[in-house]
Parts: sequence; C-alpha cells; structure tokens
Amino acid sequence: MVIHVVAEQSTLEGRSQTQAALLGADGLIPAPVLAQLATNAALPPLAPPTDAEPHYTPSAKLAAFPRA
Repeated sequence: MVIHVVAEQSTLEGRSQTQAALLGADGLIPAPVLAQLATNAALPPLAPPTDAEPHYTPSAKLAAFPRA
C-alpha cells in the first residue's frame, strides 16, 4: 500500500511537533503518530526537478512531484 504524506523532515525524525498532511484526506496526522509510522515506512525524498526532461513522457521522479 502507498500512502502519500507531506511532512517536515524534523517531524519524521521526532524533533518537531508540526502536524503532517495526508494527501486526499481531511485532517492532519499528529507528529507523534507520524514519527511512529515513519520508523517502518519507505521514505523516498521528494525533490523538485532541476533539469528539463529529455523526452516527452515524464520520468517517475518528475511525475511524482506535481502529484504531491
């Protein structure tokens, strides 16, 4: 299962109490719950694209950015 969450890195590491947003849902995820979930989750970073794509179809990395 894949769940997309927008959170600050410090919250994932348990150093912040900033709540996280669960994409496609109402409400926020409390920081302690997010830190616990992050201990067993794959956490691929989401970075903005830096260069133009060399082909018409976007790469998976580029396609993930506007979806978030």
